[in-house]
Order: sequence, then structure tokens, then C-alpha cells
Amino acid sequence: MTARQQTHRLREVTTLHNLPEWQDRAACRGLPINLFFPLSAGVNAAPAKRVCRICTVQALCLDWALRFPCGIFGGMSEHERQAERRRRASVRAASS
Repeated sequence: MTARQQTHRLREVTTLHNLPEWQDRAACRGLPINLFFPLSAGVNAAPAKRVCRICTVQALCLDWALRFPCGIFGGMSEHERQAERRRRASVRAASS
């Protein structure tokens, strides 16, 4: 995904879904967007994840971000969130 496509996707996500109030308290607020949208899988996501680790709303962000496929949110990459979605579905199924 190109930087332009990523920026468009983020605008789409934030426009289509009213931003939760907790985003105003997020540690990433005001940081460069490209930090959280690496252009390729080979780009180091560690700087974005460091921001997430100190964020007081990380868990809320992750819950919100599980619906979206791109970027670093809640301290997880796209692939990590995909695995987290599967894990949560498995826990729900086991609880039923």
C-alpha cells in the first residue's frame, strides 16, 4: 500500500466511524501518521509500538482497531491484530 493509499484509508476510517472520545488522550495524538502506517512489511514498526506501550488508552485503541486492516494500532500490526481477532473468537467459542 502506498503512502497516499494509507492516508486515504485512514481518512476513510476516521470519517466513516466517529472517532471515540479516548483518541484525544492517545499518546500518538499529533505524531506523524506515517509512523503508524509503514509502507511495507519490512519497515520497522518498533517506533510506533513504543508509543503504544506508553499509551494510557492502548487497550481501548486495540479494541477499536480490530475492525481495521491497516496500520499499527493498539500496539499491534495488521498481522498481529488478525491473530488477536482469531484468538478472541476462539475464546468466545470456548465460552459458549
